[in-house]
Amino acid sequence: MFCSIADLKPKPFYKTLYKHLVFLENRNLYILTTGFPVLPKSEPYLLAEISVLKQHFKNIYFIPITDTPEQSYEGELNIIRYKVEDTAIPSLFFIFSQVSDDLWAILKRVRKLRSLRYYLADIRKTFQKALAIEKIITSPSNSNPQLIYAYWSNECATIAAILKSRSEKPIALSRAHGFDVFEEQTKDGIIPFREFQLTHLDKIFSVSKQGENHLKKMNPLFNDKISHSYLGSVKPATFNPFDPSEFNLVTCCFIRGIKRLSLFPEILKHISFKAKWFVIGGGDENEIELIKRNTQSLPTNIEVIFLGHFNETELHHFYETQSLNLMVSLSSSEGLPYSMMEAISYGIPLLSTDVGGCKEICTSETGILIDKTFEPKNVAELISKFRNSEKNALPFRENVRKFWHKNFYAEANYSEFSKQILEL
Repeated sequence: MFCSIADLKPKPFYKTLYKHLVFLENRNLYILTTGFPVLPKSEPYLLAEISVLKQHFKNIYFIPITDTPEQSYEGELNIIRYKVEDTAIPSLFFIFSQVSDDLWAILKRVRKLRSLRYYLADIRKTFQKALAIEKIITSPSNSNPQLIYAYWSNECATIAAILKSRSEKPIALSRAHGFDVFEEQTKDGIIPFREFQLTHLDKIFSVSKQGENHLKKMNPLFNDKISHSYLGSVKPATFNPFDPSEFNLVTCCFIRGIKRLSLFPEILKHISFKAKWFVIGGGDENEIELIKRNTQSLPTNIEVIFLGHFNETELHHFYETQSLNLMVSLSSSEGLPYSMMEAISYGIPLLSTDVGGCKEICTSETGILIDKTFEPKNVAELISKFRNSEKNALPFRENVRKFWHKNFYAEANYSEFSKQILEL
């Protein structure tokens, strides 16, 4: 008589092996994203994670919560689209019954009924999205065991929590990065519906230890549900070329006020030697114009080159061909930047403000960590010292890459992440 793996009743000794086999045979993974893979420029770093996750799950489906007709990634990626307008709007009584504690916490924080109405309207739309998604992933054609993975602990995580609250069958988890961890990065200094998320999710994985510690401090009743799991980047084909006769700095980010790139010219004006600053990234046009204005008064020994937005292929080609001495981040708040992982994978040292989880990647082994409230002249002195130090040499750069491989190698980190999911 034949039976499937799912028919077997595991003994305790074989429980972990059994769970692995069931996942491989049946488990569907649903990833809630902001826009990937249909929204251009949205979460491109998920590509590295997918390459590992697909080894552990039978089917992977993407559910972008931002409605868009565009599609930037073609091929074998499965995309689930849903129609919110075809779903009944939940009643206010129903919404209050689900998230009354969170709404009360919001009211105490913002102390404005107008703001409360905004959050109430927002959560109502979120429930409507969740119910529309539920119709699809719980249909007979998708009857296999489910794992719902919210890539962010914002609306994505709230949707995952709603789906979990309505059925005990799926495992529901979320990652947490920066703006969805640290209240200082939000408009009202609050992350809405966190209690509802933690009540129903099986696990939240911060991308940094700092984020894990903050979440536990702010949500002590749910410490057992909070952990961390580093992201990772793919091993590059080559090493960043190193030309000791040049000194080139690079910044790589979505340019907005929180990145504080407009302060970098204040640092560079104290640099006496010849240097180039490569600015990679698009973003807030007003902020970009401010940066450009601030660079106009720089001395002639400083050259600034605005490169605009790079896709993954363009970025890696740049790192493979352009000698770079230092990647710089002046952010006032961060999670744990993926851009830094990519830089150190090429052996490029870092200079970063001590915010969020940056101290976990920018260490004495990889570069220079500075205070969040820095003096531009002091940072310029640190850069000058770096230029003439052993950190601006090939042996140090080789150790930078070893640090990346030990801590932020995609294959290792995402395999471990998959293992942790299997043990939920």
